[in-house]
Amino acid sequence: MAIEIRNIITRESLSGYDMGFLKRPEFGGWRIEEDTARLIGRACEEFKPRHVLEFGTGLSTLVLANEASKGNVERIWSVDHLKDFPGHPRGIIGKDGPVEFCHLPIRFTTSAGKLFQFYSVTEDFLKKVGPIDLVIIDGPPYYYNSREASLYKVYPYLSKDAVILLDDAGRKGREEVYLSNWKRYFGDKIETNIFLKEFKKGLAYVRPVDANGKISGFKAIERIKDSSKTIKYELLRILRYMRDRLVRRAG
Repeated sequence: MAIEIRNIITRESLSGYDMGFLKRPEFGGWRIEEDTARLIGRACEEFKPRHVLEFGTGLSTLVLANEASKGNVERIWSVDHLKDFPGHPRGIIGKDGPVEFCHLPIRFTTSAGKLFQFYSVTEDFLKKVGPIDLVIIDGPPYYYNSREASLYKVYPYLSKDAVILLDDAGRKGREEVYLSNWKRYFGDKIETNIFLKEFKKGLAYVRPVDANGKISGFKAIERIKDSSKTIKYELLRILRYMRDRLVRRAG
């Protein structure tokens, strides 16, 4: 699937995707941009992923639900730390639709020897969702600086042809760092591609390269050295960040 993603990232292909199912859509800001929404829709039309997992509920959820209504997607799990918010797609899709809305609060968690504030996903949850064909990463919010954790969490549960789409890939202090860290951690077990000019906020895709898509096959745990020191460092970094935010707020 990922090999052909590049082929549908053309102005003609994306502009041809019908967005008429969205009622007065508002793009940008906290929401995905229109070009990203069109790519998600076209990818579903073209490759028909069975199981889709998204981090960050919103407009992308409506696009995925629309594709499910056309038979292009079987099941969607939409994860968010907020149970409800203005414009939540549950009001449009309904409780009996193809989307399972998963309220998973943000908690401290360790992945790849690092400490993150990430959605409280569990192994049982990911086993239920897997094998995952498409992952869309548009959360947690940027100020948690924790989207890097997503690939570490989901990798063992990916299908062999899975694709991971990372929104906001143009942010040099965030998503570009995540891509670099993923490549350093997984090595030649993943392929990464980034599109900065083609998408307003930048977009990247990642795919597993090994035959069965399982992280356990190359003993990734051996890449974690002196993890206790790493976790302490990450905790200090997060605490400093939270302190600085409080200081700015007070000022």
